[in-house]
Amino acid sequence: MSWIDMGVRCETIKFEGSQGFFIRLIKGQKKFEILESGYPYSVLFCATENRKRLMEMLETEDPVVLEEELYMYIGRNTGYVNWLIRDSYPDSVDKIHYIIPTKNYVIEFISNFVPPEIIYPFCKKMTEIDEEKLIEGLELTDMSWEYDKEEYIEFVDDKFLEKMDISKGLFIGDLIYKEGKLVILLDQGIRKNEEGKYYMGEQFVVKFESGIEAVRFADEGRRLLLWLIFWDIKKYKFKNGYFLKVENSEFIRWLEKERGKKFEEEVNHYCFLSDMLVVDVVSKCEPTIEKLKRNNSEISNRDN
Repeated sequence: MSWIDMGVRCETIKFEGSQGFFIRLIKGQKKFEILESGYPYSVLFCATENRKRLMEMLETEDPVVLEEELYMYIGRNTGYVNWLIRDSYPDSVDKIHYIIPTKNYVIEFISNFVPPEIIYPFCKKMTEIDEEKLIEGLELTDMSWEYDKEEYIEFVDDKFLEKMDISKGLFIGDLIYKEGKLVILLDQGIRKNEEGKYYMGEQFVVKFESGIEAVRFADEGRRLLLWLIFWDIKKYKFKNGYFLKVENSEFIRWLEKERGKKFEEEVNHYCFLSDMLVVDVVSKCEPTIEKLKRNNSEISNRDN
């Protein structure tokens, strides 16, 4: 069966720094939730029509069946795992590549050998990993790490950046996809002023209203090759370095290889850097960035 013809669709994909990674799937009137309570090394979700090549490669593989038309492929030593290791550093932890196809999005993530929980309408159970069904292959989600071919450009208006006062850093607290929309919350957290008093920093929200073709994110410490590119001060002298648009994108080229053809409409690759996550978004629409209202009153005057 073609994944596009499946009865299961993805409603929500949510990453919360303090809560973990969460997926909600819908089949008719039923809702299923997949919970990765730990901290995944990386997450990737793409519009299903953009993963034709992956679907063809997995046609002869046996998935782990979770429910009728709801299943999961589990891999080891795949292209996605190799991309993550090449972009960061090798370690001794066994990394597992999970693939969940649905009618509208294919969701993938890399985690450890402890499988995610599946929450059914009236019960919850742990996914069982059958060693005989583990798939391998460096062609599976074989993204490029040749970032030196790309060009990174700040796309936020300078006057807006001056108002934002983000010189003290930002971290991405929440990333939520729901019913076609993507929201990324950036937060400065608790800060300390020159007098040693603590206060709540600024919050900003990035919104994509539609047209999400692919989203990829990973811990910023796992994107070392990308950070090395930005150390070339002759090429890059960012004023803030948080909101970037990527020209000559390797991510878009890889998506077009996966879908088997060029995009008919214009798509753009946006990259959001933070002290916690690096997020890449390929979208047909431009994002909006807003500063949220927040009570910046002092919360402590202790100097710890």
